[in-house]
Amino acid sequence: MIETLQTLLFILLNGLVSGGVLFLIAAGLTLIFGVCRVVNFAHGSLAMLGAFTTYALVQVVPYPVAILGAVALVALLGAGVERVIIRPLYAAPDLLQLLATFGLVLSLQDVALAVWGPEDLIGPRWPGLSGSVTLLGRRYPLYNLFLIGMAALVALGLHGLMTRSRFGILIRAATLDAPMLGALGVREDLLRTGVFALGAGLAALGGGLLLPRDTATLTMDLTLVVDAFVVVVVGGLGSIGGAFRAALLIGLVQSAALVIWPKSSLVLPFLIMALTLWLRPQGLGGKPPPPPGPPPLADRAPPLRPWPPALKTGLVGLVVVLAAAPFWLVLLPGDWRAYGLLLLTESLSLGLFALSLHWLIGMGGLLTFGQAAFFGLGAYGVALSLPPLRMGMPEEAALLVALLAGAGIGGLGGLMVGALATRLSGVSLAMVSLAVAQGIWSLAIQAKGLTGGDDGILGLSPKGFFADRGHFYLLTLALTLAVALWVRRQSFAPGGAFLRAMRDHPGRAAAAGLSLTGLKLRAFLLAGAIAGLAGGLTVLTRGTAFPQLAALGQSVDGLVMLVLGGQFSLLGAFGGAALFHTLHSELIRATPYWRAILGAALLALIGARLVWARREAR
Repeated sequence: MIETLQTLLFILLNGLVSGGVLFLIAAGLTLIFGVCRVVNFAHGSLAMLGAFTTYALVQVVPYPVAILGAVALVALLGAGVERVIIRPLYAAPDLLQLLATFGLVLSLQDVALAVWGPEDLIGPRWPGLSGSVTLLGRRYPLYNLFLIGMAALVALGLHGLMTRSRFGILIRAATLDAPMLGALGVREDLLRTGVFALGAGLAALGGGLLLPRDTATLTMDLTLVVDAFVVVVVGGLGSIGGAFRAALLIGLVQSAALVIWPKSSLVLPFLIMALTLWLRPQGLGGKPPPPPGPPPLADRAPPLRPWPPALKTGLVGLVVVLAAAPFWLVLLPGDWRAYGLLLLTESLSLGLFALSLHWLIGMGGLLTFGQAAFFGLGAYGVALSLPPLRMGMPEEAALLVALLAGAGIGGLGGLMVGALATRLSGVSLAMVSLAVAQGIWSLAIQAKGLTGGDDGILGLSPKGFFADRGHFYLLTLALTLAVALWVRRQSFAPGGAFLRAMRDHPGRAAAAGLSLTGLKLRAFLLAGAIAGLAGGLTVLTRGTAFPQLAALGQSVDGLVMLVLGGQFSLLGAFGGAALFHTLHSELIRATPYWRAILGAALLALIGARLVWARREAR
């Protein structure tokens, strides 16, 4: 009996600790979204900077002063970020907002690398809180109890701020109706800057309080922001009370899972997020979203027209040059044939990945931030089906059947997300796709008996006829051409026209009798199959399958390719993929600060896109 009570008590306390830390970071994120209507993907980076800055300050001042100093410095940085980077994005499409803040993530990560180095930093213990207390005969860290108290104090402070101060009343009013607030003479720009600074300070507070308990690492930013997204979405975008309840719920569920079924602890938060969005799209404390209207100006598509004869002739010539690549690459000096074929093969498979996003976002207006789910499912579909297929049929047939299986599994994943997407749009749809992708990534890490976990699955390189890189490259080229031409044909078919109608004005499309549910399901099915095929080709090209193929970074890479080439252009998907993959490969070889360069380039690209959209509007 005593052991059971001990277990229940420690599950409760650990859940409160995890939930409290999640709330500290997520509270700032939900405030920023409620007022600024921007999903700030750099929020985890602000928490990371809070941890690193606290580490630097605690070397010379006491812990409380160090944390307060870190909060103040990061809050100032947040105010500057809002004025310089975020402010031009308020009228931008959600896709550009997400990518711009991710470009900031890349830049801030390299800033931390340059200042503090690549090593993990372990902060000193908080004086007076390094011991433990006895609860039901077992020792429990005193600092964990302190974190619970700090989370409760912050929650009470935010409640008082929101209900008893003019600043809080203005925040609530802006969350409900920002244009009306501006019409009453309130300076929206100053309010947004203040809220962004407050949110950044809360993120820094969470990061600083984590330091005595965990290490400060360069990769903690994405982990923290994904966890914060889960809390914010489950709680309801813009709802502080909902975020508090969601943080406690997720913290308690994870704490119980670590005791009952440890392998489920990574997956459960994303399952809770997906179920919440399915049952209650606005979250626990959010308001129902308004009916979707026409897309923002910068997100409106040009008319779809047939390719002119000159372009068709040029494309035929390009295909001939690409088909002859295994022969003319040998004429280049050094080992260019092997490197060139690898670069071309991966660019083609990544082009298919970007093409799947073009079909969803460019053609259907369905914002997704978890396309790596289908890419990873296809990759593991090939990785798991190829070895047994090799034992029962020739290598060439086994490889083709495995690719077909990868595409099929990716399509099934697309149907799963499409079923969840029938009631969602915009940011909510992007978040549920992110939840599915992170869930698959978590399963790939923890299901070591099936996927190998972080050790991956090795020995997947083609054998037999396709063991020659030139032969496999030609197979990849043939499959890519077949899929691209089929997608182009579908774009002009009635199904493609209906999909564009849903993209341009969902309300009118539904009023005209179109089934938006059916259109979404078919769009996700096709996009999932294409992404699954791309993942399978990538696995065969590299000869290995790792969980990173389903990770958040893979989804972001695909979105960057799409924006580089133009989300409404089929050819742009392949051009953006080739350009991004080439630049990415060369930057990694050239400098350890490639993330900062890539992030700055992404921000510059998005800025140019917005300037072009404004000129078009005049």
